[in-house]
Amino acid sequence: MAIEEALAKCPALQLPHVEVLDSMGVASEGTRVSKDTHKASLHRYRLASARIFALLVRIVGAGCVEKGSIDEAYVDVTSVVEKLL
Repeated sequence: MAIEEALAKCPALQLPHVEVLDSMGVASEGTRVSKDTHKASLHRYRLASARIFALLVRIVGAGCVEKGSIDEAYVDVTSVVEKLL
């Protein structure tokens, strides 16, 4: 839902803002700016994604994980299930 609608339903709602890159390409934290004029920094998101994908590979093996996007994976868990059965 839109931020305005969420705030109307829950006035105490706190909305953290992601780090953004300023005109010099430097990440700044906690600054509310328009996404039309500043680009969101995906650095933390990419780090978390890499950790999650590494964990998936460790659990099911490298050949069983296909990355769909930064936050989407296709995981073949057949071998893990067969071991459990």
